[in-house]
Amino acid sequence: MVVEYSASDFNQDFDITWGNGRGEILNNGEILTLTLDNTSGSGFESKREYMFGKIDMQIKLVQGNSAGTVTAYYLSSQGSSHDEIDFEFLGNLSGEPYTVHTNVYTQGKGEREQQFHLWFDPTADFHTYSILWNPKTVVFSVDTVPIREFMNLEGIGVAFPKSQPMKLYSSLWNADEWATMGGLIKTDWAQAPFTASYRNFNANTCNDNDSSTCRFLGVAKLDPGDIIKQSSYMNYWLFFFLDQAVVYTVFAANSAAIEASAIALIGIKSLQWMKICNRFTRFCIQIGGALLLGYVAVLVLIVVSSLSAFQLFRLYSPNHFLQLKTKLNDHDLYFVNQNVLHNQLESD
Repeated sequence: MVVEYSASDFNQDFDITWGNGRGEILNNGEILTLTLDNTSGSGFESKREYMFGKIDMQIKLVQGNSAGTVTAYYLSSQGSSHDEIDFEFLGNLSGEPYTVHTNVYTQGKGEREQQFHLWFDPTADFHTYSILWNPKTVVFSVDTVPIREFMNLEGIGVAFPKSQPMKLYSSLWNADEWATMGGLIKTDWAQAPFTASYRNFNANTCNDNDSSTCRFLGVAKLDPGDIIKQSSYMNYWLFFFLDQAVVYTVFAANSAAIEASAIALIGIKSLQWMKICNRFTRFCIQIGGALLLGYVAVLVLIVVSSLSAFQLFRLYSPNHFLQLKTKLNDHDLYFVNQNVLHNQLESD
């Protein structure tokens, strides 16, 4: 069964599990905060387990000099052979970008780390961090923009988390032995206490262990914007470069033909190349017509190439070079996702 949970009251869905009072639920359950000082950090976990679904949480990360701190936000099962899907936000010196560390564990084995730098200040306001998990894929997203996909590749021997229900956890803790610049920068306890804040939890999940009941979760039920594949962007780049190559090739070929035609029209005495258009006038007229149509084709290809460039570059921020927009509009999402959605539904 697919069930949607939306916590306007964190008391209903979460327990603060450690920290000796450093975790608090405030504003009648609307806000949850975790605090770290030089004695202890803090953490919470969901009351429910989830078996596939989409989890959203808005988080405002530790402000100022957060070097050495880690804010972890993850799904995990229990035991030494646990499965786990991780967001970890690695603190940094004031003014430096946060590092987003992602990982996927299966049967207790991880080592599938990928790291990213956020394109905004995650301490100035709340931003939405999402995990989409279904039998085919895991997608990590920030403000609806996917930053990583971990696909089910069991067919080639890569383990995938699909057999163990997981709870949602978050914690704020000290990891200055490795978190910032490999441990070179330590936690400045003069800046303590460090605080991360949470709000607007939402879970669109399964409430049992039968994956067949959630077969289409993440495709038909969820917003298409949440399952953009990075390969879609790569396809736009491929089409852009192919269109450019065709335009330049056709233009170069036409230019070479024009040069050859000019020789046929006027000749070059120094090279003993005779003009031939005075003898083969009709042939030269036909060649001229062909060249004219060739340049018409070039103009059409330029228009097509401009359209492909527009479709590509409108996905990127106008203020930052080759940086994806933090939020795409519905029109952009349609063009990026229509083929992805169709292919996923067909395969299901």
